Amino acid sequence: MEEEMKEQQVTLSDYVRVLYRGRWIILFSFLIVVASTAYFTFTAQPVYEASALILLKEEGRVQQQIFEVTSLMQRETSINNHVEILKSRTLAENVILQLQESSQADSLYILGYSPGGEKFSIQRWLISLISRDGSGTRKPSEAELFEEYVRAFRSVIEVVPRRDTDLIELKFQAPTPFEASFVANTWMEAYRDLDIRESREEVSEVRQFLEDKLKDVEAELTASEDALKEYKETQNVAELTAETQQLIEQAAEFETLYQEAKTDLEANEKRLDYLKNQLGENQKALVDDATTLSSPVIAELEKQLAEQISRQASLEQQIRYYDLSSEYGNLPELEQRIKGIQDKIIEEKKNIVASGGAAINPLLLSETLLTNILEIETENTSLKSKSDALWGILQEYNRNLDRLPEKSLVLARLQREATVNENIFMMLSEKYEENRIAEAGQIGSVRIVDRALPPDDPVSPKKKMNLLLGILVGLGLGVGLTFIREYLDTSLKTIEDIERLGFPVLGSIPFIASQRIETHTKKLNGEIQRIESRLITHFAPKSPISEAYRTLRTNIQYTKIDRPIRTVLVTSSNPGEGKSTSVANIAITFAQMGAKTLLVDTDLRRPVLHAIFNHPRTEGLTNVLVGNIDLNKGIRPTHIDNLSLLCSGTLPPNPSELLASDAMEKLLEKASAQFDILLFDSPPVIAVTDAAVLATKLDGVVLVIKSGETNKDAILRSRVLLENVNAKIFGILVNGVNIDNMYGSTYYYYQYYYYGDGKHKKKKGLKSFISK
Repeated sequence: MEEEMKEQQVTLSDYVRVLYRGRWIILFSFLIVVASTAYFTFTAQPVYEASALILLKEEGRVQQQIFEVTSLMQRETSINNHVEILKSRTLAENVILQLQESSQADSLYILGYSPGGEKFSIQRWLISLISRDGSGTRKPSEAELFEEYVRAFRSVIEVVPRRDTDLIELKFQAPTPFEASFVANTWMEAYRDLDIRESREEVSEVRQFLEDKLKDVEAELTASEDALKEYKETQNVAELTAETQQLIEQAAEFETLYQEAKTDLEANEKRLDYLKNQLGENQKALVDDATTLSSPVIAELEKQLAEQISRQASLEQQIRYYDLSSEYGNLPELEQRIKGIQDKIIEEKKNIVASGGAAINPLLLSETLLTNILEIETENTSLKSKSDALWGILQEYNRNLDRLPEKSLVLARLQREATVNENIFMMLSEKYEENRIAEAGQIGSVRIVDRALPPDDPVSPKKKMNLLLGILVGLGLGVGLTFIREYLDTSLKTIEDIERLGFPVLGSIPFIASQRIETHTKKLNGEIQRIESRLITHFAPKSPISEAYRTLRTNIQYTKIDRPIRTVLVTSSNPGEGKSTSVANIAITFAQMGAKTLLVDTDLRRPVLHAIFNHPRTEGLTNVLVGNIDLNKGIRPTHIDNLSLLCSGTLPPNPSELLASDAMEKLLEKASAQFDILLFDSPPVIAVTDAAVLATKLDGVVLVIKSGETNKDAILRSRVLLENVNAKIFGILVNGVNIDNMYGSTYYYYQYYYYGDGKHKKKKGLKSFISK
């Protein structure tokens, strides 16, 4: 059986045939999808997207050191930090606050101006909030509205870093071009302001300290000057001696230096506190480990540093007290030596960290940050040594002042205090202005490259893209559904489908539209009337459909060349496949060629041939087989020349036994002697065994299938049942072929319209189906 089922390779024409059969599915799918896409595209709320561009310039920012890492990770991590800050909730809240304070607040969708598109709908959230409350009267609070604005803003922003650059693109979507650009620019400016504030925080800490210190010193200066003035007036003391005045000036100068060193030390402590506050607990521990590192080399360097600073202070005292201007040239050299020792201490500590002498993970703390902290710590060490040395010199001046007379001593102290406060006030004022300038110079790391402009076209919906996708999806869906239907549909539709199963095809009959024939005025029941109207070989003998039956007749005649075919069984796999219509038309074609034809109705369960030819079935085949009547009496002539009919007769309880009886053999012999060809209409093969029993007694079987309805498994089962009794299958008759659903067939079919007089009047149209 497998050899007979010569399964052919699927060709392009097979695919085209499938698509042609499913053309209406493809068309409807295409129209529905494209229409739906067009409706939603042209009715959807447009969405506009504006973009701004910023540049990250890290070297302009003090704060940058907090985020640095080593090697190749540095740049990527820094940009990622900026991206996350741009998307952060804190920045979003700042943006919403600025939008609420702007003059455009009442016209912004993001602040609930209008429902707009789904992405911007605040109203939907308010409705759900009221529904949850149940009363339908609760209004959302200001905090709830603010939270919703922030959520809505964060849902429509996008941050896109430009590859291999320090540029970041900020994108914002809104229902109007103006709002898209306005909010994008507000967002960009809010981030720039935040970055500037963060970059100035370190310097701001020092500036604030100096500002507070300046206020205190100013108050002390005023008080000391008032005290000096009051003492001179009350004690009638005018001026001190020149020697005492010089001593006071020198003491005041050194006390100013001492106070300056203390101020610098306190300012450095503020800077250290700020930097350490930016770190996590683990990083703080790492910094503490790094700043407390020590070794014999470091200890020796710190000792040398203290000695050099003490020598510097002594040299400054000698220059001022003894007016040794010749020694002034040694100060720059000494300061350079001190700077060299400080650098060595820092380098030594860094070497210890790098060599693994400290439990510090360099990936967790950047080299720049560590160097910065070590420099401040080393400078603090120098300032402490300097203040200690200046304090010693200052005590020496105090002892010299204590030798003055009481009135001169009090006046000297008051005058020195006023002078010191004045010097300190001037020094602090100078440092305060320097820090203000430094603070203003910290412009952050964010540079605005391009401001957002109102976009000309919306980014959504993309009309051309949506329609193109709708066309592709519609066609794809239709084609997919067509092939799925084809895969699930196992019915046989074309001649090629049958030939792939190894069956020879004797002919194919197109679907015949029901016709009312005026020559038959007698009303029959619905089924009989439908079958009678299909005797097209009699009522339209010149039609191409009749020619198809004559072709079938010829193919049956030549199935056996060595001897003529005398007895043919026409059956089907299942009921309703048109076997009775087909056998009637085949019989008419044989009669039309002049052969004496006997049409025998062996369907002893549901016979219909008697009704088609308008004869009673009371006396027929079964009556002859049981001997009630003679064969000649049972045979009845029809209104068609050379065609006789043997009806089924009385329906028996045992059809199969009658057909298998010897009486049936004798009937065949006697009928064959009287007629040139015998055609038998039998029940379906699968339903009952009648066809299989009768097929063993005849020359062969013509198996009728209905295009698009007969299942492949059914025809294969029919073949098995017939082959089991050694029946000869001449071939397949494909009935009810719908030429409108065919493509690439090997036959030509015509469409015809017939008038009520039964005459073929006009050929309406022609469809050619040319084989590939």
